[in-house]
Amino acid sequence: MNIQTWNIPLAYATESEPDFSETNWVPKDWLKVGTSLKTLTIEDTNKWIVVNPDARSKNWLTLNF
Repeated sequence: MNIQTWNIPLAYATESEPDFSETNWVPKDWLKVGTSLKTLTIEDTNKWIVVNPDARSKNWLTLNF
């Protein structure tokens, strides 16, 4: 079986930087193939964070398992 894998772009907004505009969703980091955990350094550790909120937009492929 040929299994294809891809890097996953990580874009996010935080409580201190709540920019939900499309221009903010340029990847700030990547979850690379073969990596199951990624640590992000966020200044406000006691605040909210939203990661890849636009992941189901027209620009993304949604997979159902």
